[in-house]
Amino acid sequence: MAWLKGVRTDGFIKIDENVNFRGTVIGNAGDGIIRPYGALDYYVDGTDGSDSNSGKSWEGAFKTIQVALTAQIADTSAKGDRIWVAPGTYAESITGDMTGVQIIGSGVTANNVVIAPTAGSSYVGTMTDSSFRNLTFTSSSGTSPAYAACRIESMTGSVIDGCFFYAGSSTALSTGFRLGAEAGDSAASDNYVYMRNSYFTNNVIGSGFSGKNFYFGFVFGASTTAGTNSRYRYVKDSLIAFNRISAEDYGMMLNVAYTTGTGAVIYRNTVMGGMLLAGQCSNSGIKAYDRGHDNKLIKVNENYVYAQIDCIAGFGKRNVLGNYVGKGGLTATPTRELPAGA
Repeated sequence: MAWLKGVRTDGFIKIDENVNFRGTVIGNAGDGIIRPYGALDYYVDGTDGSDSNSGKSWEGAFKTIQVALTAQIADTSAKGDRIWVAPGTYAESITGDMTGVQIIGSGVTANNVVIAPTAGSSYVGTMTDSSFRNLTFTSSSGTSPAYAACRIESMTGSVIDGCFFYAGSSTALSTGFRLGAEAGDSAASDNYVYMRNSYFTNNVIGSGFSGKNFYFGFVFGASTTAGTNSRYRYVKDSLIAFNRISAEDYGMMLNVAYTTGTGAVIYRNTVMGGMLLAGQCSNSGIKAYDRGHDNKLIKVNENYVYAQIDCIAGFGKRNVLGNYVGKGGLTATPTRELPAGA
């Protein structure tokens, strides 16, 4: 049977790899994704790859995720690119602002692709129209173990879905996922921090290896209730949903000081403590710290929360609806909270 420019002689179209139709690229057969014309695929293989390769195929894969991201950023015309990462453990602390790119673990589960830095965070940078999918981020077991496993400085039109966040150390202030600055960063680095038009969904933050636990699960801002709060740190039109969050002290701490638009929805998350505290967060499950502005636009609905002091606190009462809370840990009988009249 003869082939000619993707068209078979019997009248059928052969879609083997990428076929262009008027400026659109249909991705590799079976992925069902429509991407802009010129979108590229990069490949990373920590076992068989080399950073001197082109990175444009599995046979010519890069060895490190950092080199792939750096190459993608350097192509300023790139839109809708993907970085595929082969199963393995990557001892990297990745940096670089992501724009119009997906980083995807190619294993069956997120546990097949593990980013495990020896210092700092697995990733630090901004995300714009980008995504992480099917990856495991661990916090450092060596230098700076208190730093977050993954830290996003700001997040716009982006998705983090189907990822795991595991603790490399039980050091105090260790954090699974952080939006904003680390506790020791300058105040200037915490200005204009935001999550807008974005999704944090179907992720696991929790106890991972050898009994190591995060003290803080999902944090917006520095991991301290006494930290400074920028006027322009806000959540808008975003969804935090279907996550399982396990942490020793706070499950979710939102140091948000300013909300605009329709705010955010925190929906159907399971929030509890780690292994050391019988399944309860020793402080709060989901808590917002308002510095004189308005958190009433953030809706907190149908979550399952177990904590010792506050299960859900700091939000506009009319927007806290239908959550199941167990104050005192997993042994407490959960009750369903209805909206308050205030």
